[in-house]
Parts: sequence; structure tokens; C-alpha cells
Amino acid sequence: MMTLAAVGAALLASCGGGDSNGNELVFPSATHSPSPPVTATVEDQRVSGVLGPYDTGVGRNGAEVSILSVADEVTNYGPATVLTFQIFNAGDQIIDAWEWSAPTLVYGPAGLPAERIVSTADQIGFGTQGAIPPGSRQTVREGYKVNKAQLTETVVTEGSLIWSGDFSTFQR
Repeated sequence: MMTLAAVGAALLASCGGGDSNGNELVFPSATHSPSPPVTATVEDQRVSGVLGPYDTGVGRNGAEVSILSVADEVTNYGPATVLTFQIFNAGDQIIDAWEWSAPTLVYGPAGLPAERIVSTADQIGFGTQGAIPPGSRQTVREGYKVNKAQLTETVVTEGSLIWSGDFSTFQR
């Protein structure tokens, strides 16, 4: 009975530097063809279904949603960033007010959630006002207790739509 060491030695011997005719076998090394350096940007690596800050998304209900502005404002709750969304009903069905969910905003490398502001005086945080018939638009303002300059790595989510990127310099 062969020991494990003997089996290993036999295998190594059979994998020697030649074939059955005594010819030297040469195996290419992975180091002979170096890979080009990777220089892709975050935008180049965008995941399917994730929108850039200036992109228009189409929700499950057929609504086309875009972010019109990202602005620092002074609210009744202090300094805040206000995102203005525009919803366009490109479909043939009415979009009900309840179909707009309160967007979330997370920012920074740690993905910190920004506190959402609802303010009657500032007219932010109330979502859509009534139904949106086909072919109609509605503008919605949402506020967050965070400085716009902090929004270099930001994810905004509303329903099935996700925007990701640098919102600190957003300007249309």
C-alpha cells in the first residue's frame, strides 16, 4: 500500500518538464501578459437601475420623475437642503397622491440617513397634492437637515427609483 507521500511524489514525477516523447513542455505564466490598469470612474460603474443625479427615472406606475434642483435653504427648522422633484404622468392612468412615497436621502461614506423635514411654512415635505392625470406635471419639494456641501456621496430613493452620485454641485 502506498503512503500519501509516495502518491504525491508519483504525481509530481508524472508532471515533470516533458511529455512521453521527452519533449520539454512550456506552460505560459500569467505574469507574461500584464493587465491594463483599471481607471474607471464611479459613473462608468453605474449599476443597472441606479440613476445619476441628472437622470429621469420611470417609476412602476409610469411616472417620469426627475430632480429639478438641490438647494441650501433656511427653513423654520434651521439650515437644510431642499430637493425639488418634478413628476410627469406619461402614462394613460391617473397617478394617485398616495403613490408618491417620502424620498429618503443617505449621504457620505458611512451612508448616514438625513433627517427629513416637513414644514407647512416652508412648503416642503408634503408630497403630491391630489391626483396627477395623464399628461400632467406636479412639482414636489422635500427637505433634509443636511448641508448641500456634504452630499458628495449621496443616494436618494423614492419608491422604485434610486439616484446616486455627487449632489453637492447639482445645478440645472
